[in-house]
Amino acid sequence: MATPAQVFQQWLDLGEPGSALIYHTGNLAADRVVMARDGATTLFLPVPEIDEVGKMALSAAERGECLLVQRGKEQGVYEYIAIKPKGATAEGMGHG
Repeated sequence: MATPAQVFQQWLDLGEPGSALIYHTGNLAADRVVMARDGATTLFLPVPEIDEVGKMALSAAERGECLLVQRGKEQGVYEYIAIKPKGATAEGMGHG
């Protein structure tokens, strides 16, 4: 089974202009880490699959390969969506 990062990369490589991909559903900032206890110490450990796709999406947006948007689903739950720009890159549209 493909990881979220592999699915995102395949969409970046093969997706049509104007296509969209929901790359995460939940709360991306909170879902990227898990809290663990080690005695009196609280540790925040990364969740690699979620952290990786989040970083990939941001990097792709910074390069102008996609636009990133969120759609609220319910209290504290969002769909994180990447959209491939039509024609001009996202940078050329003033979003980069």
